[in-house]
Amino acid sequence: MRAYNKNLDEYYSPDDTPELYLTDEQINGVLNSLPHIDKPAEINVREAIKEIETINREEKLGNILPAESSVKIRNISNGLLQKYGFWPYVTKTFELFYKSFEQ
Repeated sequence: MRAYNKNLDEYYSPDDTPELYLTDEQINGVLNSLPHIDKPAEINVREAIKEIETINREEKLGNILPAESSVKIRNISNGLLQKYGFWPYVTKTFELFYKSFEQ
């Protein structure tokens, strides 16, 4: 397991590149570069991305078990679904964030 490296990796996706994770610098750098969408759901998705990617990294580094990681990430996604009526992955912020890791 290692951090995503734009010079080595064609893309990053938490589902499709299970051997990779993002550093805090990568997460924050991309989120700070995205256009700010001033809708409550989009703002909350930014926080959810940070939480989800931190959990993903902790799993890849062996600090938490995969089952624990799955439960935590599912709870974050379900919380947004309950609050806004849609999954985080259908938001513009989510889409732009992960597209920024495609070469």
